[in-house]
Amino acid sequence: MVSFDGARSMLDLTFLLDFLIEKIVFFAATASILLLVKHRVYLPVLKSNHSHSA
Repeated sequence: MVSFDGARSMLDLTFLLDFLIEKIVFFAATASILLLVKHRVYLPVLKSNHSHSA
């Protein structure tokens, strides 16, 4: 019975790890996309603003 409980908790831990990894990967992907968008959109705008104001 103890070994069964141990296996159960290990299974829960595996599910928890999968869930956490999924969230981390999703967050990392979202962050990288936002950074890409930021570099693609904001930096050229800032550069053009600086060149206009200079």
